[in-house]
Amino acid sequence: GTTREDNGSAGTLSPQHYQQLLHRIVDMCRSSCRTGCRTDRISHVALCGSFPQGVEKDVYKFLTEQLKALVITWTVDASGEALSLAVQANPLLIKPNLEEFCTAFAQDISMLKTQNNAQNAIASFYADTGVQILCSMDKRGAIYAGKEGVFAVQSPEVRQVRSFAGAGDTMLASFLYARVLCQAPIEHALRFACASATAKVRLPAGIFPLPEQIYAEYQQTTQRKVGA
Repeated sequence: GTTREDNGSAGTLSPQHYQQLLHRIVDMCRSSCRTGCRTDRISHVALCGSFPQGVEKDVYKFLTEQLKALVITWTVDASGEALSLAVQANPLLIKPNLEEFCTAFAQDISMLKTQNNAQNAIASFYADTGVQILCSMDKRGAIYAGKEGVFAVQSPEVRQVRSFAGAGDTMLASFLYARVLCQAPIEHALRFACASATAKVRLPAGIFPLPEQIYAEYQQTTQRKVGA
């Protein structure tokens, strides 16, 4: 069959609540920087998802500039103008899928259907911006470009997709857990991230994979360095 994912419009957020939310996020991060306990300090923030109606497209750019002043690293998982604006503030990492990457950065997706062309475009993006990128490629796995080099990750074949919902979030959360929190080697972090996303699409929406399910996919997930 055919799996289709529809993203509806978000609800409305009043200007007052919008400003309160921004100040609360920044204040929470600022307060954590004052703590003497390293385990209580916020060291990395993931800014993810679409915005409620009434929120400016540059909100992630604003937040990333605030986080930069607090010496906190951050990741952005967004699309369209919100993503392209956020990159101007130099986040540590962005995590678009291929369509989101092409839309945000004026790439012709028809030209990136081949693996080599996609790898070259993503490598060029990192070279031009200095922003690390983990780009999910559906059944083709993912491509990563960063200070460690350019890597292609191949996930095992999934014959029956139950739901795409949450797969990208699962990939990003798993990558950040392995690479940022556990400081695992990039090769392991990429395999773990793609294995987690593969395990997720085998499950119904709202159900997330167990460690043993991720491990089974990890054993069949490969990565190779394809560029410096």
